[in-house]
Amino acid sequence: MINNRNKSMVKGMDWNSDGRKICIAYEDGGVIVGSVDGSRIWGKEIKGETLADVAWSPDSRIILFALGSGKIDCYDSSGNLMCPLEAQSKWKTVCGTKIASMKWFNSRYVYPDPDVPSLCISYKNGFVALLKDEMDTEPIVFNSKLRISCCQWNQNGTVFGIGGSYLGSPSSDQEIINAIEFYSAYGEPLSVLKVPGKNFTSFSWEGMSLRIAITVDTNLYFATVRPGYKWCSFGNTIAYAFNKADKLETYIMFWDAKNNERYVKSFRQVNAICEGNEHCLIAARTEEGKECLIWCNTLGTPIDSRMIGFSATYLSSAQNYLTGASPYYVCVWNLRSTNSTFGTSPEEKISSSVSYYHLKNGILIPCRLPLDVPNPDENNSKITCLGTSDKLMLIGTESNIQIYTASDMKLVGTLETKSKPVRLSLNFSVTKLAVIDINGNLTMFELRPYMELTSDNLGMWLDFERKDVWDIRWAPDNPDMFAIMEKTRMYIFRGTEPEEPQQSNAHLCSFKDLEVKAVQLDELLKNPEFPKKDHFVTMEVKSLRDTRSLLQQVGTKEATAFVEKHPHPRLWKLIGETALNSYNFEAAETAFVKCLDYRSVKLVQKLKATENQLLKEAELAAYFGDYEKAEKLYMQADRRDLAVDLRRILGEWDRVLHLLDSSASSTDEEYKEAWDALGEQFSDICNWERAIECFKKSGNTERLVDCYYQLELFDELENLVETMDNNNKIVPKLADMFSSVGMCELATRCYLKCNRPRLAIDLCIKLNHWDSAISLAQKYGMADVKKLLKSYAKRLLMEKKYQQAVDLFKSCQQKLDAALLLYMMAEDVLEKEGPSTSAKASFTLAAQVMQDYEDRQKKPDNDSEPESLLLEISDDIQISPNTLNRLYRYIDYPWKGAEAQHFWILAKNQFTEGHNEAAMRVLYNLQKYEEMLPMEPLYKMLADSSLEMKCFGVCAKAYMKLESLPKISDELRDCYQMAADQIFSKNPPKDVVSPRVDCRKCKRKIHEWCGTCPSCEESYPLCIATGRPVFDVATAVACSHCRHFVIETEVKEDMRCPLCQGLGFGS
Repeated sequence: MINNRNKSMVKGMDWNSDGRKICIAYEDGGVIVGSVDGSRIWGKEIKGETLADVAWSPDSRIILFALGSGKIDCYDSSGNLMCPLEAQSKWKTVCGTKIASMKWFNSRYVYPDPDVPSLCISYKNGFVALLKDEMDTEPIVFNSKLRISCCQWNQNGTVFGIGGSYLGSPSSDQEIINAIEFYSAYGEPLSVLKVPGKNFTSFSWEGMSLRIAITVDTNLYFATVRPGYKWCSFGNTIAYAFNKADKLETYIMFWDAKNNERYVKSFRQVNAICEGNEHCLIAARTEEGKECLIWCNTLGTPIDSRMIGFSATYLSSAQNYLTGASPYYVCVWNLRSTNSTFGTSPEEKISSSVSYYHLKNGILIPCRLPLDVPNPDENNSKITCLGTSDKLMLIGTESNIQIYTASDMKLVGTLETKSKPVRLSLNFSVTKLAVIDINGNLTMFELRPYMELTSDNLGMWLDFERKDVWDIRWAPDNPDMFAIMEKTRMYIFRGTEPEEPQQSNAHLCSFKDLEVKAVQLDELLKNPEFPKKDHFVTMEVKSLRDTRSLLQQVGTKEATAFVEKHPHPRLWKLIGETALNSYNFEAAETAFVKCLDYRSVKLVQKLKATENQLLKEAELAAYFGDYEKAEKLYMQADRRDLAVDLRRILGEWDRVLHLLDSSASSTDEEYKEAWDALGEQFSDICNWERAIECFKKSGNTERLVDCYYQLELFDELENLVETMDNNNKIVPKLADMFSSVGMCELATRCYLKCNRPRLAIDLCIKLNHWDSAISLAQKYGMADVKKLLKSYAKRLLMEKKYQQAVDLFKSCQQKLDAALLLYMMAEDVLEKEGPSTSAKASFTLAAQVMQDYEDRQKKPDNDSEPESLLLEISDDIQISPNTLNRLYRYIDYPWKGAEAQHFWILAKNQFTEGHNEAAMRVLYNLQKYEEMLPMEPLYKMLADSSLEMKCFGVCAKAYMKLESLPKISDELRDCYQMAADQIFSKNPPKDVVSPRVDCRKCKRKIHEWCGTCPSCEESYPLCIATGRPVFDVATAVACSHCRHFVIETEVKEDMRCPLCQGLGFGS
């Protein structure tokens, strides 16, 4: 594209999110949008305004134009004005009118979080506004104190940089200080990079955000960026947080760098990670939006957790407590005062083991949850970092470092700092404090002993300072030795004297035994789901490298002289191992004594006493880890027993078995030990099938039972029970296993086998097998079960747990009580919901249980049912005698309630669909259920349907019933009377001639819709599919479950019973 607008200059350019369009803004108000191939798409002139900058929205639908007047307008992608930026009025009076830069983070390759600001608007006077989108009405506004030139987001929108020069610097007699300030997406300051030169113009991030390019004057500078990764190292495990492009969650990888094992855990949001005590402390947000601290092991499995009342962005750990902090609050989690409560409710986790403090007026004061302090004043100093030891807690703020006693959080004293500290690190003896500030400067403070610390005499600042430091680790065995990362070099310090630097960009993990272990996080996080061992590096201290060089090039004597001047256990061990390998036992023994290695001293003494050269070589090979060679040498020396012992110590039991098989003198005890140990190894890795094979060969029945249980092979366990005698100690264990999975019969058999009837009865009661419990109680003379049953039933009924009470009655064969209770529940449903499918289902279930009870009573070999528990406890649970009498009436007609609800639903559907004849037939026969149905709707539908069928006799009786209803209003009663007068003034109350049938008892003619003969009151069953009376049962089919009839012509293949939903019909 060629700029032919010679009369104006370009003030801003921005690509859209997919890089296919570019918008160019000219100072005189001209706008051009072009394609990637240089062609012009559209142009526009913004009249009466000058332009300062332009920015595309992440979805390429909106273009923001910053005007010279300070106003920001929103246009659509076609150049049409939409509206001014709504929230600008909230900060315009503070920020001024001169906009320096606008940058909208392009979230094309990152899953966008709508709660994180993505639009940065910076002003030349130093103010910055952060917005979530163009509609955000609550922006974050702060003053950077820079004369801003530009701003830029990094690749994932977590950090943005502001470039410019400090205000007041342009005067002629002052040096211009250019800088780039880095902030989080929420405007929290992270770091400051000072840039040489005078005229700062712009900077840009590299694709992975690990470097930036800076233009100053006529120069181009490159700077390395150290992202604030959320990570930690503990033991052999490295835990680090990362995000996936298509997910909103944050993931933490727990990578065992030694064994290359990986475990991934997901969190809604991770605020910080910290190591301590071979564990990992994570500050995260739960799915419910609550903040918590989680204490994890090397597998990422939570050991314990606590809900806290704020978002902790700084973490630190000591031996006995954990600390989390936000800019204004601190919580201290005492590990000694509480047991693990992981898995409990959030309310239980806010316990006395966590103490809370609020930073107010520059010091920490106690507070409680919910945080009962006012919102913090933004002018107050903020917490910026933490440092802890077993006795001291250090709180870094923007202007000082506060020292508190860890036991009672009393302020000991304050250290003033020149700039804001961002990292505090204490050596293991708590005698030196390393402080890294926001500018990357490292300083050192020497603390007085703990008992001598006073507010007036805390110690002194050492004459020591290093620049551009971004990581530090103290040695755990030397209080004066530490490692730092300075730019792209690692330095080892003894006191304040550095060794030769080593080139490295890795983050420090540990500094132990003169070795620094580090991880290349920049490379690792390019593909965080698949870390490689190449990302883990080990660097040696100069003294270790020199000692190894002397041993290789000169000899043990000179190396010993060097180590005596620079003593360290690791150096003495190196000399001892080298001397041992060359059979210089005297020098080796001396070196091992110096490093207090008792095991190696014993080995040297053993080698001195050994005359067989093969055995000496074998012992040395085993000592240096060459176990294959050691085994081979043992076998050559005809010492198979030593080879077996070696493999036994190493836990290589498969190899032990191989050696045992190769010898004719192997004993059964050796085989049993090997198979047992190999089975335990397979059990540890949950390979239960292989473990079963091993335990079978070793004859270890107890462990075999455990493996069967883990695989849920209960048939095998049952077979084992049959083979055991009554005194076998495994039988009670098997009983517990069966009971844990609810296998009552097998568990009871096991308890009885080992003569523990009380436990068998308790289990039957626990699993609601009350019939078995009562039977066992009678057999073993334990009379308290019936009393317990009665008490349990009473409690359930008083707590309105009717369904559990029904299950209880069923389990102890109290079928009548169960049925009566179900009828009572069904009546409650009917009262609350009226006639409905729910009421029908409840009455049907009650009728089925009652029918089972009746069938059982009819059996000739039936034992009499126990006395009614419901009757015994009716007074206690406030069931009146009238209610009991009403319920007992269901014994004579158990299906009455279900029939009433069924035929009501059938009639209502027929009436609604306009089948008046069928509806009238069912409604006529529903009159005998009227006490269980709403009478007014019943007789109103009967009156209407009979009127349509011209059965005026039935209609007249229905209207007479309606007029005599006691619970209707006088107005409605008058309406029914008027309707009846209009109908029967024209039509006599007689039914039209309809088909009639002979009553099988009195032989009189009755209407086909009559289910009961009016003369002799002979009743006929109703077809449950249509509601028609069944005058000849030979023409109908009975349901095998509920024994109700369906007319044969209505039966279909695989048809369910309309009443009880049972499958199939029988004659």
